[in-house]
Amino acid sequence: MRKFVFVLFAVNFSTMMFASEQTDSISKQLDEVVVEAAPVMRMADKMIYFGTKEARKHSNNGVSFLRNLHIPEVVVDPVNGGVSSPLGNVQIRINGRQTSEKELASLMPSDIVKVEFYDNPGVAYQGAGAVVNFIVKHRTTGGEFMGWVKPWLKRTPLSGDASLSLKLNSGRSQFGLSLYDELRNRIKIWREYDERIKFPDGNVWMRKESPDDGINETNDVTAKVFYSYVVPEKTYIYVDFGFLGHSPEINRYHGTMSSIMQGEENARVSDLSVEKTAYRQIPSISLYLEQQLGHNQMLVADAVWSYGKIKSRNYSLETPLTGSDADAFMVDNVVRSNAMQFGVKAQYIKRWNKYRFTGGLQWNGSNTKSVYEPYNEGEIRLRRNFVYGFAELMGMFGEFSAAAGIGVSYEGQISKESGLDEHAVTPEPHISLMWRRNWSALNLTAYYTSRLPNAVETSPVMQQVDHVIFSQGNPDLRAEGRFSTALKWGQNFQRVNSSIMTGFYGTTHNGISGFYRWTDDGRLLSSYDNNGYTRAWYAMASASVKVIPEWIYVSGYLRFMRTYTGGTGYRHTYSDWSGNVNLSVMHWGFQLGLMYSRNMAQVYSEIISRRDSQSAVMLSYNWKTWQFGISVSNPVGKFGQKIQQNGTWYNYEQTVRSKGFEKLVMLNVSYNLQWGVQKQSRNKQISASDEIQSLSAAGR
Repeated sequence: MRKFVFVLFAVNFSTMMFASEQTDSISKQLDEVVVEAAPVMRMADKMIYFGTKEARKHSNNGVSFLRNLHIPEVVVDPVNGGVSSPLGNVQIRINGRQTSEKELASLMPSDIVKVEFYDNPGVAYQGAGAVVNFIVKHRTTGGEFMGWVKPWLKRTPLSGDASLSLKLNSGRSQFGLSLYDELRNRIKIWREYDERIKFPDGNVWMRKESPDDGINETNDVTAKVFYSYVVPEKTYIYVDFGFLGHSPEINRYHGTMSSIMQGEENARVSDLSVEKTAYRQIPSISLYLEQQLGHNQMLVADAVWSYGKIKSRNYSLETPLTGSDADAFMVDNVVRSNAMQFGVKAQYIKRWNKYRFTGGLQWNGSNTKSVYEPYNEGEIRLRRNFVYGFAELMGMFGEFSAAAGIGVSYEGQISKESGLDEHAVTPEPHISLMWRRNWSALNLTAYYTSRLPNAVETSPVMQQVDHVIFSQGNPDLRAEGRFSTALKWGQNFQRVNSSIMTGFYGTTHNGISGFYRWTDDGRLLSSYDNNGYTRAWYAMASASVKVIPEWIYVSGYLRFMRTYTGGTGYRHTYSDWSGNVNLSVMHWGFQLGLMYSRNMAQVYSEIISRRDSQSAVMLSYNWKTWQFGISVSNPVGKFGQKIQQNGTWYNYEQTVRSKGFEKLVMLNVSYNLQWGVQKQSRNKQISASDEIQSLSAAGR
């Protein structure tokens, strides 16, 4: 069945850049000319961080440089370098090109001109909660080498991270390669699991897992070879070949399960083994062109392609020990997928003194072929397309700044095998108005967007999860609408940058939500429909303080959120506090860092998930081109990840814990070498996304 939603246009109001006054300045060098710039500048649509001299000195790559900028709304994981924000999912970009945290490990701090932080990115960034954009200068002569290792001490066999990067320049050409390896080798873990299943007749089945042991292991390898060609102020060409290997991620649990019907006296005990694996190999190609047309005009284009071979397996085996003469019960779900993804994006930019016009067109598509084992459903193919076109004119008007635009997006997905044929033409309006005066800035934003259901939510294959629990998607799901608005007041002083923010977001129609229901043949089925809703309001305060300039810095945030969710057969309300604080002391080549984070709760339908609080102590010393460091992750407290389901028919609470991440001591050794004369070349302005969407096997 075909379903269409037509909207004629979208209106986009975003903001024009301006720089607020700052008295505390640093020096940065570009093309051998020294320019004075404020370490932090507040613009109408972003914050710009240049980084102090001490911040650069004590950074060995882009990840540590980002941590040393002390952006209050950005949290950098001390173990794996992951970047998160209370504002939502974070897009990492280098010169406007979307990338991952792993590529930041190959950035030389001296090559980073500035970091742009967008706390309200708008429609151009496709639903990102925050954007961190590294503006990097390219060398046209000489070269650079970077290498670092971060082994985990007292772990046998060895676990840790390592990275290598090499860049060579010859005239207008630059050649480079990078390699990143994240190894987690037989980390000890265990799982605590309690669940209650309510039957239509009122009986309740209670089950509890008691852990014995378990392991987690994975080896992620990311490699890239690239070439760039630059004609200064005219042409910039960039090509890269990348590879992502994930071989494989394994989570294995072993323990005993006791089960009992409510009112019974004797429980049945079983030996339980659970194993979840995920495997993927993804090669990719990226092409980029930037051409100056004269008269302050520019044409930029980006194209990406990737192909992934993905496997997901969920296996469990229950062997009765006491209280039952039943046979062993096994579930072994496997999904194998081949996914091809491509993206093409082009923009035209025209600049005047106080105005800027931008027009763009983007097309992303994917073709996925999946086979579910052992259900003999044959090959299921899914084709997805996303097309977006827009035009906007930005301008500045005294103390106010604004922009106006018009655009439209199309999303569609088709699967003949499952009967899926969903299309949506949707506006994505974005309104953002700013008023500023001296040290203060007030920003009001509001936007509307939509989301098509993903491959898991629309999968037609029914997979068995447990004795009575089954999982199946809904091919008839429609796109849901989403609305968000926020009011932010920011303040800039000589030693303090702070902000207060409040906002609201929620679904407007066709809210996609999960639910459980009993079928006529006695199955408890997990599925999805468009009868749900999510509404949430929040308040947040954040600040970055120079306690003693160039010596002591403190940054962090505190957020409260109230979330309301509803769907078929349920209504829930959740309240949540979260926050983060970072302290950094730098002097005489040493840097001491302290971090504490209370992680945010993630709410979806009836499910709420959260990692336990995280803490870290880090000490490093810089000597010439070397950096030596040691850090302790979670020196106090426990490490755990908790997921809770609160439903009418099904309730469970799962906590995965590991002493392997408690009091974890890591050694960090890095070496950076640069040679040749440094000059500035072109920066990449846009990027086309090639994110691959994959299916997963259902299981406990």
